[in-house]
Amino acid sequence: MNFMPNSKKGLVLLDRSGSSVRVASEMIDVMLSPTLYTLKQESLELKYQYQAKKLAPSVLDDLLEEGEYEYSAIKEDGGWLFIAYSPQEIMDALLRSGIEASQVGAIYFAQQSKSMFNNPIALDGAMALGLVDDVVTVMPKALFGERRFLSFDESFRPSGGGVSLSIDKGAMIAKKDAIVLSSIFILLGMLFLFEGIGYSSAVSEQSSSVEVLLEDYPALQSKYSRDSIAAKYQKRDKNERKKRDFLKEVSSIVRYGGVVQELEITSKVMRAKLEVKNPSSYNSVDKSIKIKKLDHNMIELEAKV
Repeated sequence: MNFMPNSKKGLVLLDRSGSSVRVASEMIDVMLSPTLYTLKQESLELKYQYQAKKLAPSVLDDLLEEGEYEYSAIKEDGGWLFIAYSPQEIMDALLRSGIEASQVGAIYFAQQSKSMFNNPIALDGAMALGLVDDVVTVMPKALFGERRFLSFDESFRPSGGGVSLSIDKGAMIAKKDAIVLSSIFILLGMLFLFEGIGYSSAVSEQSSSVEVLLEDYPALQSKYSRDSIAAKYQKRDKNERKKRDFLKEVSSIVRYGGVVQELEITSKVMRAKLEVKNPSSYNSVDKSIKIKKLDHNMIELEAKV
């Protein structure tokens, strides 16, 4: 549940009793009577709303019955209003009132519009909403004597934001959270797509390099057959990547005039002996590959699988 901006939808008053509510439009906003939330005022010097919201469970704990609750905190002069509400109770009241949860946009608390309740609002034939010590409270109509009861209308919409119910198979999920999750999934999908395209290109490029190397040195086919290379290069496991990188380094030395004399690739080690005339041809070989100078023109490359 997160705060969301005001909307222009119709506004209805919802009570736990779930008395029939007249809904004039397909989408509505709802104001909860105090029967559907628990409120406590505290004079705490907190600067940010998220700090107050984190404290709400401990502030309201002794006032709540066992159950699942969401919490909100509203800044007011001299402190904060801490509010707890049960999404399931709200759902039940909506159903009793003939309202589908999917019709509901913002949900407000009557306390957010307390100044509008200076004159009582009738809930049903016996109960009404009025102010007691500046708190919107449910009271018997008889306590108000001959006072006139006002009708609830759009003018009761508070200037502050409300919370939202986003329902999926009975679960309560914040709309903001759903949007964030959707964005993450889209981003991950794009990353996987680009990764797949990049990997496909890399495999094609490496396969071409291996083909050229095998054509130039047929003797390599007895050590690491053409079919084996093609099959293993398609696997993305650690060992096959090492073999691919080792052959790539050998291929780079060959392009600078090196001549392969021997090549050995086992399940544990990779070795290659090359005749080189120019030391610069192997100066840039990956540091994970050991280079051993055998004589003036011969070097040995070695790496673990």
